[in-house]
Amino acid sequence: MSDQCARVRVTYGGGFAGAIPRVDLTRSGLDEADARTMDEVCRQLLALTEAHSPRAPGLGADMAYYRVEMEGANGEKRSFTIPDNAGREGDALENNNIGAIVDRLTNLPRSAR
Repeated sequence: MSDQCARVRVTYGGGFAGAIPRVDLTRSGLDEADARTMDEVCRQLLALTEAHSPRAPGLGADMAYYRVEMEGANGEKRSFTIPDNAGREGDALENNNIGAIVDRLTNLPRSAR
C-alpha cells in the first residue's frame, strides 16, 4: 500500500455488540497535519496486523475484533481483521494496542467523515 491512505474504515464487533462502526474517514476532508496522522495510523494498523497474522488464532463469534478497510492514494485496497487484544502488554508491538490506535482516528475532525 502507498504511503498515503485515502480512506480508512474501522468497525468494532464480536459478542453481543454486533458490528459497531468506529471510523469512516476520508483524507480529502483533513488538513495536512491530520492527513499525516491518518497516514501514520494506517501504517501502525498494517504493522499490527502483520505482527498478528502468522500466529493469531482464529476469531470466535464471541471474541471482540476490529475490521479494518483501507484504500491507498493509488486506489489499492486492503482489509483485515485484528483481535481486540492486539498490541497489549506482552505482544510484539507493546504499547501500540489496537484500541488506542483507532482512538487516534476517532479524534480527527468530523468534517473528514
